[in-house]
Amino acid sequence: MLDQVSQSDFYYIALVRYGMGNEWLTKIPYITSEHRGSLIQIPFVLMGKLSLLTGIGPAEMIAIFRIIGGIVLIIGVIKLFKEILPVHVQRLAFLIFLFTEPLPKLTNSIFTERYMEWVWHFGDAARRIS
Repeated sequence: MLDQVSQSDFYYIALVRYGMGNEWLTKIPYITSEHRGSLIQIPFVLMGKLSLLTGIGPAEMIAIFRIIGGIVLIIGVIKLFKEILPVHVQRLAFLIFLFTEPLPKLTNSIFTERYMEWVWHFGDAARRIS
C-alpha cells in the first residue's frame, strides 16, 4: 500500500482525499479563523476528483502524477539544454542535473556526511518530479 510512503507525503495524500469530497477550493485546516477556499492546491483537488472517477487511491494517484511530471520535466530539460548549450557539454550537463542537488549544501562534506546526503536524496527527486 502506497499510503505510507514517507511522512512528507501524508499532507499531499490528505489534499487528494480532500479533493475527493464535495469542495473544489482548498481550505487550510491549520487556521482556526474562518477563511475562504483557495485555488493554491487545485492540482491535488483535481487529482482527488480524478481518483473518484478512476477508482485509483490517493497515494497511487500522486505516484502516477509524479511519474508524469518527471517525464515532462526531463523532456523539458533536454529541450532546454539542446537550445542553450553547445553539443559537446549537453550530456554532461544533463548528468549533473540528474545526480546533484539543485543548490549545493556547503556545510556538508564528503568526509563527515553519509554519501547520499551530499550527492542526492529522495527529497530532491520528489521536489523535481512533483
